[in-house]
Amino acid sequence: MSCGLEDYELDILDTLFSRRCFTHKSSFNLLRVCKGYQRQFGREIVDVAKKLSDEGYITQKKKSDPKYYISDYDKTREALRLHEHGVIAGRIRHL
Repeated sequence: MSCGLEDYELDILDTLFSRRCFTHKSSFNLLRVCKGYQRQFGREIVDVAKKLSDEGYITQKKKSDPKYYISDYDKTREALRLHEHGVIAGRIRHL
């Protein structure tokens, strides 16, 4: 991969990006999609989220249940765009 991320990591970033989780007020509990994620990729979602957190893509909200949000919008958007996920580079203004 050109940015160093695997498909299972990009799936988590795409989930957070599509749910517009860009601040601590709009964080998402990744354990909600844990069962389907493990079935599809065979990985623990908490371990993958920790790796993405260490690389600076996402940040965990300090709560009893782990909620995450995107901490580096530009870095995440560029990684998703390089791997041809449906990410818009900016605002679209209709004429």
